[in-house]
Order: sequence, then C-alpha cells, then structure tokens
Amino acid sequence: DATPPYAVASHRWRSDEATFKDISKRRNTTSSGYRKVLASCQHIKDNIPRIEWLWIDTVCLKQDSSLEVSEGVNCMFQWYAAAEICLVWLWDVAGPALPEHGSVSTKQQVLKENWRHSEWFRRGWTLQELLAPRWVVFLNFEWNIIGHKGPFDEETVAGNFGHVGNSLDEDLAQVTRIPVAVLRHYQCSKNLGFEEKMQWMQGRETTKGEDMWYSLFGIFGVAPGANYGEGEGNAKRKLLRAI
Repeated sequence: DATPPYAVASHRWRSDEATFKDISKRRNTTSSGYRKVLASCQHIKDNIPRIEWLWIDTVCLKQDSSLEVSEGVNCMFQWYAAAEICLVWLWDVAGPALPEHGSVSTKQQVLKENWRHSEWFRRGWTLQELLAPRWVVFLNFEWNIIGHKGPFDEETVAGNFGHVGNSLDEDLAQVTRIPVAVLRHYQCSKNLGFEEKMQWMQGRETTKGEDMWYSLFGIFGVAPGANYGEGEGNAKRKLLRAI
C-alpha cells in the first residue's frame, strides 16, 4: 500500500521520552515526552487537518531493538525527506507568536533572536532533520509558530499548510553556515565536497560518540548500518569507507 501523507517531528531528546508502549497503553501520561507527542498531534489537527499521521523517532522506533534502530539510522534521511512537513519544537525558546506580516513587538523581536540560540542547533541528528525535509516549521515552547524553512509560495501555503509564519531561510543560513539553496533543496548540495559538508557539523554534539558519524549517513547518501558499541573511531571509518 502507498504511504499516506505524514508529518515528522524534530526535537531535542529529554530523559522522559514517551515510547510506543506508553502511547498505545496510555501510560506515563504526565511525562513531558508524552505531552510532546500529544501537542505535536494537536498542532497537526489544528493547522494541517489533511494530514492524519505523525512520525516521531521516540515512539516509532523500538529503541531496544538493535535491528530496528540500525534500519532507522539507514533510512532516517529518506523518511524525513518523504514527509509532507517537519515540525521542529524548540523547547528552550519562549515568547509570543511572530506575525505573518507587519512589524514585530519588542517581545517578538526577542523571540526572533532567541530561537537562533536554541540547543536544537547544536545537536548532531538535527542537522539532517533540517536538511532532508523540503518544508520545516519552527515552533517555540508554547507551540507558537516562529517561522518556516522551504520554498513556500502563497498557493502552496494556503492549499497545504495554512499559517507557517515568515521565511527563516536567510537566518538559518547565517546560523548553520549552510547555503540558502541547499536549505531549500538538498539536491543542490550534490556538487559540494566532503570537507564543506563536514563543516556543517562544527559545534554540534551527540550523546553517543557513534552518532556523530551515524547522523551523517543520509547527508552523504550512504547506508552502512549502525552498530552501537563499536566506538566512535569505527563508526567514522565505516562512514568514510561507505563514501
């Protein structure tokens, strides 16, 4: 069967993330991870009602299955690229929603500056979650829309996504050092070299050493598989051999 239209979520993992069993059995419902999943679904229902499915890694990948995690690492970039839209929740950014048109208040200007400093921009996995989807909407802690990434036009927005705020492409290029053309269409990176793409990872961190290299599989278009426990050095060599 054809995959139905779906949204993906991008977020900073916390210590109490919800699992598939938590959601299916409605347990640990007061955890921030559980509330995050519900809020993501509610945002989609309120703003993009034509989309009925959400993919979020904490729930949709069995973290205790090494085989499923390895497959997920190989396929993650493609899954994000195939999504209708990606919702980025910046849990550490607060403030009022930015208007779609017109001037911004002082508080809104603070928000516009604060989102640039979110921890999200310093994590390894979020790099491909920024690059793979064509359309990305950024949301702050209160789930107010900050703005969007992508080649939006008025017809596309009105017909598919509704309100997505102003374009952040130029700002994102400054924060990430990634060309605007690549942010809008990742295929524009095909002529960029290894060193240039590796520069995008400068200043980013991962909890597990191997993930510094696993998170680059999709960016370089390879899928050698993950093997947690092999160590960061072996993970790096695996990536380089695959490239």
